[in-house]
Amino acid sequence: RRDLEFMFPAHELTSEQIVATMALLPLTAEFGERFQYNNQMVATGGFAAAMADGGSPHALGQSYATALRDRVLNPLGMTRTTLSLQDVVADGDYAVPHASDLEYRPVPLPPMVDDTWIAPVAPTGGLWSTAREMAAYLKMELAHGLAPDGERVVSSDNLDATWQPGVPMNFGDTAP
Repeated sequence: RRDLEFMFPAHELTSEQIVATMALLPLTAEFGERFQYNNQMVATGGFAAAMADGGSPHALGQSYATALRDRVLNPLGMTRTTLSLQDVVADGDYAVPHASDLEYRPVPLPPMVDDTWIAPVAPTGGLWSTAREMAAYLKMELAHGLAPDGERVVSSDNLDATWQPGVPMNFGDTAP
């Protein structure tokens, strides 16, 4: 994981700078050899998809938001789902995360803290949604890429590929 390299200075970074840092990340295994999650790589994949949809290399965040809205959210009727935490907070209808304080009591965390580090890597999990709208997304998955109105959101072949095993994950010695 290379998250600390962008989390601490995240408030100063743009999506374009996140993509540029990819050239500085050392490879630690051959492609497909080992599972290693990396926010910068996942974000770059999302931005690449936005570019393939006609986005601008000088506005990666906005290009991703537009492609996501046009290609996925609108066809599924996910009108409240957004990449804007400011919009969620302004709406007033949201849950907040909790963490333990020094005495191990649960305390609410301010939601806007997440916006500081997630915005430049929005494709990694910057989407804010509702249970009802996430159910609409799940229905599309189960319908092999079709929206409720029958519109094809993603090809069945491409969706099926996302359900296939990738790189094996080792969770320790599982031998008897």
